[in-house]
Amino acid sequence: MKALCRGLILLAGLTPAFAADLNGTWYIWFAGDVPSPDHNDKGFDLTVRGDNVIGQAYLGKWGGFPGYPARSTGHFSFTGTIRFEGAVNGKQLKITAFDPDPREMEGMKVESTVTGPVSVNASDKDVTGKWESWFVGPIGIRHKTFSEVTLDLALKGSVLTGTAHVGGWPGDANLSEGRFEGGHFSFTAIGQLPSSDGYPRFQFEGTIHGKELKLTMDGNNPLDGKKLE
Repeated sequence: MKALCRGLILLAGLTPAFAADLNGTWYIWFAGDVPSPDHNDKGFDLTVRGDNVIGQAYLGKWGGFPGYPARSTGHFSFTGTIRFEGAVNGKQLKITAFDPDPREMEGMKVESTVTGPVSVNASDKDVTGKWESWFVGPIGIRHKTFSEVTLDLALKGSVLTGTAHVGGWPGDANLSEGRFEGGHFSFTAIGQLPSSDGYPRFQFEGTIHGKELKLTMDGNNPLDGKKLE
């Protein structure tokens, strides 16, 4: 379902401010739709390198673009299977897709929104319960079979147990080696549905921030989360 294209995006007269704005991961949806940015997987991964950007698109049939010129005003355009024109304003993106008629689209930058301090004195009750988490890092490095992870956690002292619900596959994964101390936790989730490589294993590390959490899966996939009441 996802179409992926990598390309060198040539930027003319790129200002540092515009480069900083454009750099990163963006979720995209049609104007007028109700976005669900926590669980979206359609958009762009953009990395600014000097006056150039390496781009990847995840937009279904519109995925192909080999590169595009941009101007220092904050406007840009690119052409793949169809033409796009747009403008970036801070953490918001406005795009017109010509297919061939114009269709307006909107976008938002994907970043962690957990800003509170680590709950270094979190109690067993604070941690125990159900937590929903979703990816906030680049689309290209995410696991392809799930877009969110729901955790059923139980804390007793420093021992963390429970289950990670990880999409249709690997499905429910039991937690092992779970530890919690000073607001920081780690555990291994082992799926019960094997593949040709055996039973899937995922390593998680993270921190509790009140009723929110920050996770890292397998060392490079960041997630945000919140406690479900």
